[in-house]
Amino acid sequence: MTATSNDTRTIHFLGNNEITVLVSGSESGGAFSLMELVVQPGGGANTLHTDRWVEVFHVLDGEAEWTLERNGALDTWIARRGETIVVPMGAKHRFAGAGEGPCRMLTLGTAEYEQFFR
Repeated sequence: MTATSNDTRTIHFLGNNEITVLVSGSESGGAFSLMELVVQPGGGANTLHTDRWVEVFHVLDGEAEWTLERNGALDTWIARRGETIVVPMGAKHRFAGAGEGPCRMLTLGTAEYEQFFR
């Protein structure tokens, strides 16, 4: 694995939210990307959307309000530390920081997933 500078690892998205690329798609040979998201209260991917890939999120700290399509219905809940969310390819989903402070999540997806944010 080749180390890269910090400025290429940090991505700002949707306001003051931040992504740190831990393992890039190029570092994994195109197999996956692993990132840490820091989502501010009320920030995040607030609009329901779908993606062409599977996404996995693991809450490290804080809380996030999630909405995820399951069996054709939308399910909304507060995800807390230790919870893992798997978003199937094509499933409608959204998330937003829900607590008093930032929510930190690890997220794993395809190399294309990382490029979506760049």
